Amino acid sequence: MAFVLDHSPSMGQARILRLRQAVAGVVREFIPGDAVTILSFGGRSDVEVPITADSTVYRAFDPMAGKMIGGTAIYDAVAAAIEQLRKTPPEYRRIIVLFTDGEDNSSKLSLHAAVRRAVDSSVTVYTIAYGWFSEEPLRLLAQGTRGHLYRIYSVREFPAIFSRIYRALRSYYRIRYRPPQCVGLHTVRVGLQLGKCSTFTIAHYDRSVLTTLDTVGTIVFFPIEFEFDQATLRPESLPLLERIADAMKAHPSLVIEVRGHTDDRGTDAYNLRLSQRRAEAVVEALVAMGVERSRLRAVGFGKSRPLVPNTSEENRSRNRRTEFVIIKN
Repeated sequence: MAFVLDHSPSMGQARILRLRQAVAGVVREFIPGDAVTILSFGGRSDVEVPITADSTVYRAFDPMAGKMIGGTAIYDAVAAAIEQLRKTPPEYRRIIVLFTDGEDNSSKLSLHAAVRRAVDSSVTVYTIAYGWFSEEPLRLLAQGTRGHLYRIYSVREFPAIFSRIYRALRSYYRIRYRPPQCVGLHTVRVGLQLGKCSTFTIAHYDRSVLTTLDTVGTIVFFPIEFEFDQATLRPESLPLLERIADAMKAHPSLVIEVRGHTDDRGTDAYNLRLSQRRAEAVVEALVAMGVERSRLRAVGFGKSRPLVPNTSEENRSRNRRTEFVIIKN
């Protein structure tokens, strides 16, 4: 578990001390085998306790040693914590508990990039929002990594919230189910009743082919088929393009570059023209499906960027492809 603690000037030295005391208290609840890292952040991130399963090391964390750090680089701090957690064995659950009293104002990394990096590293982020400020970025950070957002308003809640999160992670029910095999945003509602006690939660996940959590440069491949030696789309390609159109309409900030590629048969000039015409045909189809033309670019690369050597018909088929690349999000 990584504790990522806000030490920005808005916290103030007294609250920083109370925060550190709360973390020092909760790590004494940890059981043998748990691995801990503790980071403080403002405009930069300081790893105060590198990842370790040695309880004598992480229990030596000094609450009195906290210093204010100018700025608030939340997403950069998350990235620094991920680097520590990636040093743990793959069978470990990788958890970040992020505490902050404000919004990011100095990260080099974006929210979406932080979420993507966490997901790629199998890291779940639990966020604690202290005080009055917009919780939306923290909610997205938690939701995008299958974590949870907690909101508190008093320093008296510091010890309890950390203990609550840790105990919830140690004692839980795992519910497995087979989701519907369809794209788009899904909502999951789960209820649990034990005698007179009951609880209920709602979660979301997005099965769209493109989402706002995908970073600039993300490439999606689809087997878009054309008539032989033409830029005419075959009917079986239209349902695939409808999935792209639906995703773009659901996420209006996305701008996509459609890239056409061919195999090595034919001249460079001919393949360049054919790939450009095919990319433009895809753009026209997406526009007809309701996507704004201003959000689409068409580029043909001909045979200049093969995925694999053109040494067999199977390889040539792989090289004849259409790519959808996020160029703005």
